[in-house]
Amino acid sequence: MTRYKICQFIVNLYAKHSYLKDSERLNSMEKSFIDRVSVDMNDADATLALYQLSNFLYKYYGKKVIILLDEYDTPTRQIRGLF
Repeated sequence: MTRYKICQFIVNLYAKHSYLKDSERLNSMEKSFIDRVSVDMNDADATLALYQLSNFLYKYYGKKVIILLDEYDTPTRQIRGLF
């Protein structure tokens, strides 16, 4: 359940920046990565998803990117509540 929620958060971020997939600044491998981002993505893609998004935004805008996560510890608190 927690993994699903985190992946859904990541999917929502990619949806907000769906214009990146149409950008000529990203190559075909990078666009392929975007296609793999889903709530069912494998662990490797899930682990890299935020890092990759920051790289894609950097390539698109030409400026360094900082991703701020609001309430990042909510899933962790939910896990602790189960035990």
